[in-house]
Amino acid sequence: MNCFKSVKIFLSVFFSFSLLSASEPISKKDRAYLVQIYADTWNCIQHFVDEKTGLPYDSNQWNNSSTSITNIGFYFASCAAAFRTGLIPEEDAKSRIQRALESLSKIEKWRGFPVTWVNLHTLETADKQFSTADHLGNLCASLILVKNIFPELEEKVNSILAPMNWGVLYEPSNHFYKGGYLIEKQDFDLEKPWGKWYYNFLGADTRMGSFLGVSKGEVPIDHWKALNR
Repeated sequence: MNCFKSVKIFLSVFFSFSLLSASEPISKKDRAYLVQIYADTWNCIQHFVDEKTGLPYDSNQWNNSSTSITNIGFYFASCAAAFRTGLIPEEDAKSRIQRALESLSKIEKWRGFPVTWVNLHTLETADKQFSTADHLGNLCASLILVKNIFPELEEKVNSILAPMNWGVLYEPSNHFYKGGYLIEKQDFDLEKPWGKWYYNFLGADTRMGSFLGVSKGEVPIDHWKALNR
């Protein structure tokens, strides 16, 4: 099972509960079914976490030591949601998040942005080419969620978020974000067999990165207006 898919199930049920509370009540049987899926999925997520670094596995394959910053970010969000819904106590959630935050702070950075794939045991970079807006948007959104639920962690979270400047990814000629970055070449990997690597769709998870860049004033509103609808 892929960690990313597990977290999507978990967070989907979490937000379903929020919506259900404001709509017509569901049957006891259906609610019990959702509650059981919710608890079981959290148990799966928390099981596949490295004890030392506190980072989540990418899947249930123990021999796969690589994990992404999307996995890390969504693990943060899952811990926060698990606390808010009573699955785990507050101290447990904060302890998990703090351990993972400490590991995240040690991951290799470029212009303040953590690389996409790392070894979850050693924190070494696992791939010298990394995606930009997609994974970074997922991570940043999750970190913002954490500091809103746990204000006492705001300073630590901000120390990770503050160095990230989305303007570095912006291409003024077409108003899009640039795609992958090659660490060894210290340059963007724009030329691909299928064309130039830009993030230019609104209907994709990259829009979170677009929203953050514009809202922070690091990217002009022209970027949002140019996205393909």
